Amino acid sequence: MTINNQPAYGQYPSPGAHGTPAVAGGQIYQFRGGAASWFGTQLLGALIIICTLGICYPFAVVLVERWRAENTGG
Repeated sequence: MTINNQPAYGQYPSPGAHGTPAVAGGQIYQFRGGAASWFGTQLLGALIIICTLGICYPFAVVLVERWRAENTGG
């Protein structure tokens, strides 16, 4: 399914010639993290929020987003 000649959200564009991305200047990102490390990070974030009664919520969000940034790359 395409919208305005762009792939729908969550779908990868079909590769063009020689395996290059079909979208000009586009880059396909790869997820390199593991389920156990993701779950551990989520659990640690939840514990930080619960133990501090929500005061450290921004720190938990940064913890999770940093993990996501480190485990996703192109």
